[in-house]
This record gives sequence, C-alpha cells and structure tokens, in this order.
Amino acid sequence: MVAPGANNAWPDDLPLEEIIAEASIVLLQNEIPFWVIEKAVDIAMEHEVPTIFDPAPVDHFSVSFLQKITYLTPNETEFKQLPDNILQGNTEALLVTRGKDGVRVCDASGDADIAAVNVDVKDSTGAGDTFNGAFAVAITTGKTLRDSVCFANQAAAQSTTKIGAQVGMPLFEDIEANLKK
Repeated sequence: MVAPGANNAWPDDLPLEEIIAEASIVLLQNEIPFWVIEKAVDIAMEHEVPTIFDPAPVDHFSVSFLQKITYLTPNETEFKQLPDNILQGNTEALLVTRGKDGVRVCDASGDADIAAVNVDVKDSTGAGDTFNGAFAVAITTGKTLRDSVCFANQAAAQSTTKIGAQVGMPLFEDIEANLKK
C-alpha cells in the first residue's frame, strides 16, 4: 500500500546530511519525491556511503543519475524500462530480481544468475522490499555481493510464504537458519 500523502510530505529542513553521513548504507525507492532521492544520493556520494535504489515505480531516470547508485535493484519489468549503460560511474552492481527465476547479477566481473529459493508461495506482496532490506543488511555486515544476494533471495522467498507484506518479512536468524539447510 502506498500512502502518497505521507510519502510526499517531506520538510525542506529535514537533516538528511546528518542522517546519511552516519549511515552504513542508504536504501531508496521511487515512492518518495525525486528531489529527496537525488539529494540523498548526492549526500551519500559526498560521504562515501553506498546506496541501493529500487527504481519502482519506474520513471524516466537519466543515465547520469543511475550511475551514481551503488546497487541498482529493478525487477525484470522495470529493468526493461531503464536506459542502457547503467554499469558505469559509481554503480558496482545491477541486481535484476526475476521472481521464480532468481536474480541476475551484473557487475564488473560479468553476469551471473542466482537461483530462486523454492517455496510454497502464498503472497508475493512485499517480496521486493524484503529483498532490498535483506540485501542492505547483508552487504553492510560484510558479506560478499553474491552471498548478500543469496541472503536477500532467501529472505524474499520466506516472505512469500505468509500473507501480508510486513507479516511476511523474516527475522535475520530465520534467514540464516534456512540458508544453512
């Protein structure tokens, strides 16, 4: 559920610089005003804080903006709407989420497919948000890119086994335990 009233109510004096300068990572999606996203990304770059951007819903993003993002995480439909030449500039990886087909990881070492986790899907609402949140946790705790994607894949899969976006989001311990199986 999107609450555009709340999502669009950003005060001009929000201390973004203070918040972002102390952050381990900045996770953004396109359901807040774009001026806030741009400002957050610029501040993150200035303070060398990595960024994750889920471009949903897709808008017409400039290549120069997308190349500021450290980890870009569109789903396969959104990816088709993005401009070419994204993997340049500050972008370390493009992670294209593809539901039951897993995740396509594109980085400087090439492209790789990471398989989806097979579960009994009850509700996919929130799976993308779960993937992004889990990826942010994993990458900031020192996991490699590939291990972070596997962790996020596991989290997203587990989130689909329950009905509801927030209710479905698994705990860190549950994700780790299922990865070991």
